[in-house]
Amino acid sequence: MTTQEKKEFINDIYNNKNYIKCLQECLKLVKIINKNDIFSYDILFYLYYRIAIVYSMLGKYKLSLKYIKKSRMYAGNSEDIILVDWNYSYCYYKMNDIKNAIEYIEKAIHECLVIESEYLLYGALIHKALLTNDELLMLESINNIQIFEETDKKMDEYNTDLFMLYLNSNNIVMAKRVLNNINTISIKQVLIEKIYECIENI
Repeated sequence: MTTQEKKEFINDIYNNKNYIKCLQECLKLVKIINKNDIFSYDILFYLYYRIAIVYSMLGKYKLSLKYIKKSRMYAGNSEDIILVDWNYSYCYYKMNDIKNAIEYIEKAIHECLVIESEYLLYGALIHKALLTNDELLMLESINNIQIFEETDKKMDEYNTDLFMLYLNSNNIVMAKRVLNNINTISIKQVLIEKIYECIENI
């Protein structure tokens, strides 16, 4: 298998949400690379970054941070660095460390401005808006990023952040309105449960 074929194989496993198998394949390949002293920034960045993402999906944020740090050593370009800092921010957010979460998303935003990537910039601003509870920034960024998005799935992720912003403010009415803009049934079901949990805790 070529490196590209290995990436595609791992991507297929990940996209099918078989996260444990994805993790196993990535760790196995890292071990082979290290054993044979095959040095490739591209493949090592990809593997460590993918491992970090999987651990994050599994809710193991400290392990995710460990592999995000490893991936940054092999980041080959500005977009890699943006993704790394963005995921640092996400993990710290999930660990309720908002100070570090904001610090890292600010780094990602700065890099977006340096390379003049509007698409990545608006996505990073959506995440910052969630961290800072900035409704106006969130709405503006979602409106701007729609120009670039071709799939409903990605927009559903952005609207999930908007939903969480309202829910964190106990604005149930607006959170329910955002649900109408989300097309992915599995995402919508999870968010409906969050509304019930929020109502119970009020």
